[in-house]
Amino acid sequence: MSLVPGFSLKNGDYTIQRELGRGGFGTAYQATLKLPDGQEEIVAIKIGNDELSDNERSQRE
Repeated sequence: MSLVPGFSLKNGDYTIQRELGRGGFGTAYQATLKLPDGQEEIVAIKIGNDELSDNERSQRE
């Protein structure tokens, strides 16, 4: 799964800014989080690889 800049998660609370990198467990993204006071915070989000079977995932963990 690859997310493009501008993609929203969690009902628009998080907005993807860019991909940071890919690894064995998934892909990390820079995103902004909308705070209750209207400001934004820069955060990192990691999305796990859907392609890993349950057996592969348990062996890596």
